[in-house]
Amino acid sequence: HSRYFTGNEITEKVWTSYKATLEQREERAKALAKMGIVLKGDKIVNDVPGYVWDFLMEKIGNPYGVAGIMGNLYAESGMRTINLQNTYENSLGYTDQGYTDAVDSGAYSYDSFRTDEAGYGLAQWTSGGRKANLHKYAQNTNRSIGDLDMQLEFLWQELISGYPRLVSTLQNAS
Repeated sequence: HSRYFTGNEITEKVWTSYKATLEQREERAKALAKMGIVLKGDKIVNDVPGYVWDFLMEKIGNPYGVAGIMGNLYAESGMRTINLQNTYENSLGYTDQGYTDAVDSGAYSYDSFRTDEAGYGLAQWTSGGRKANLHKYAQNTNRSIGDLDMQLEFLWQELISGYPRLVSTLQNAS
């Protein structure tokens, strides 16, 4: 029996066997990733900010630069990967989880996701081009748009390819 806190709700799942097959484990990991929950092996990453810190420290190597990004991510999304910009929840008719599920399943179309101007995810990606690239990256890596690892990888790719001067500033911040 497992209990997961997604930021707004508690989800519980009962596993019938501790000897789950690889396919069952992959399905479980995908289901949890849709809720913004990361598994490492069979362990849940409870400390998402700590996980994000470690990821960024590995890339940037400077705690001041990492703290700058972390502050921004917290202000944007509260460090929730499935965060749909609050001002759009009513107008789009979705909760955070509902929006994530609808985009992942295709019930909410790629074109709608790209053009709805609603911020989404850790960095609250908003512009059509950036959201299109986020969606494409998720699709190409066969992961949910709400997957923490996917969003961190995408964020890093976005930083090094589109904002190299910012990366340098973060690496040399004091």
